[in-house]
Amino acid sequence: MKLLALSLSLCTLISSNVLAQEPVVPHKNLRFGVSLNESSMAFSNGLNTISTAQTSLISGITYQSKTGFLGELSMGRSNMYEIRNDTDIVPIDESYSSTMLGFGYRMPTAHPGRYWGFGYRNAMSEGSTANTLRTFWEKDNELRYGVINLSASADDTTSMLSLAGQHVWFLNKTTGLGLNWSVGSGRTDDYTAAATASLGATLMFRPDF
Repeated sequence: MKLLALSLSLCTLISSNVLAQEPVVPHKNLRFGVSLNESSMAFSNGLNTISTAQTSLISGITYQSKTGFLGELSMGRSNMYEIRNDTDIVPIDESYSSTMLGFGYRMPTAHPGRYWGFGYRNAMSEGSTANTLRTFWEKDNELRYGVINLSASADDTTSMLSLAGQHVWFLNKTTGLGLNWSVGSGRTDDYTAAATASLGATLMFRPDF
C-alpha cells in the first residue's frame, strides 16, 4: 500500500528528528487537538485481499498533571468511501462515530523535556469496542510536541500491534501544526492477516492556563 510505505518513511525521518535539543516549555496542563486523517485497512487470507479506505475527523483533549498522571478524551467521525477486492474497487458511503477514553502515566528522563510512559485506552464505535495497552516516548518543549506510541490492541474480532506518532511544531507558544501517522499488523479470530496504516494533519492548541 502506498499509504503504508509513506507512513514508514515519515516514521524514520521524524523519529530521528525527535532527538534535537530545544527549549523546555513550562508545564501546561491541557492540550487540545483536531486531526484529519486518511487511513486504510486490509485483510488477506493468502488467496485474496480485501481493503477499505476512509477519512476521519477527530477532536480531543488531554489533561497532563505535574505528577505525571494523564487523562484523555477524543471523539471522531469517519467516512468509509471505498472497498477494494484485489483489483475490483467498489465505492461506498458509510459513516460512523467513535469515542476514546484513556489514562496513563509519564515519567521524566535524564533529558529535560523528554518523557516515557504507559497507558490504557478504550475506543468505542458503533457496534464495536477496542482495548489498547501502550507504551510511549514523548517530547514536550517550547517549540515541539511529539509522541511515539507502541501499542497492542484488541476488538471483537481483531488483535493488532501498532506503531504510531504525532509531531507538532508550534507557530507560537500556544498554537501548533503537524502530522500524525500509524502502521499496524495483526490477525483476526479466524487467522486472517490484517494490516492498517494512516496519515493525517494535526492542529494543536496548548493554552497557558
